[in-house]
Amino acid sequence: MTMGRRITVATAAHRMLEEAKQRARQVPFDDSDRVFYSGVETAALHALHPAALAVRGDDRTWLCTERSPFQDGYLKATIALNASEVTATAALRVPLPEP
Repeated sequence: MTMGRRITVATAAHRMLEEAKQRARQVPFDDSDRVFYSGVETAALHALHPAALAVRGDDRTWLCTERSPFQDGYLKATIALNASEVTATAALRVPLPEP
């Protein structure tokens, strides 16, 4: 990935992370939407710090141990951020996935 694209993806991931945190604060603690946004936050953190995910190697079973809303949020956010990587004119803001 070129440096320009990496900066763009990092900016998009940072914004997604902040939006997910803000949205999570607006829902009750025991609400499944809060778990969804936790998954979005984790995906954004992994986009910002790929080494954190690399610690797990190719073992993706960790995601299977998470609750369904978390998995959904993580996968939707990962797809959106990965799509922004391959887009020639990646936007600085990737829309926050919705539960």
